[in-house]
Amino acid sequence: MKVEVQLLNDKGRAVPVAQLRAQKRFTGILAIGEVRSTEFGRTLIAANLFSAEKEAVLPMLHDAVVLRYESGRARIRGVEVLNGAQHGQTWDVKVAPC
Repeated sequence: MKVEVQLLNDKGRAVPVAQLRAQKRFTGILAIGEVRSTEFGRTLIAANLFSAEKEAVLPMLHDAVVLRYESGRARIRGVEVLNGAQHGQTWDVKVAPC
């Protein structure tokens, strides 16, 4: 499904509300499913945001959990790996109109 994603954390820390308003939003195709992770050495649920060309728009969210889904909006939490370090990340997701 086509969505718009706003990142709520930066390297595991919450982004202040004033910065969230000015922060870039990412558009793409959301995919959530089971994957084999070499970084974690196991199978886990992951969330990915892909471009129309099937390229990753954002780092994969490992151990993704949908915290809420209501009226075309969702909140997804997980762990992203940046430069070998694991950071908590939350995506605020808005489903794009068809």
